[in-house]
Amino acid sequence: MATADERETTVTVCDSDAHVRVWSNRRRDITKLRNHSRVTIVSEGVHDGTPWVEAILPAAEWSPVHGIKRRRKPLTDDQREAAVERLRIAREARNGAG
Repeated sequence: MATADERETTVTVCDSDAHVRVWSNRRRDITKLRNHSRVTIVSEGVHDGTPWVEAILPAAEWSPVHGIKRRRKPLTDDQREAAVERLRIAREARNGAG
């Protein structure tokens, strides 16, 4: 079994590749990779009792700061108006308190 110092996740990004490669033997990251709809597991196994996976995802779906990019559902006009109103109220409260 790998020790905590030996468990890692490695992300490889190359300008000439249309995919980002992720290799991990961290249980938390393996679970997230397996459960994400835009990630494809290309190989997996167990080494000395520690599971590992290698996965790919489209390069356009990756951000070095945030990881896998989130997809937002388009807002309806009513939802957009409500969000604008909440933002307006929050700005007024912040400016009035300062």
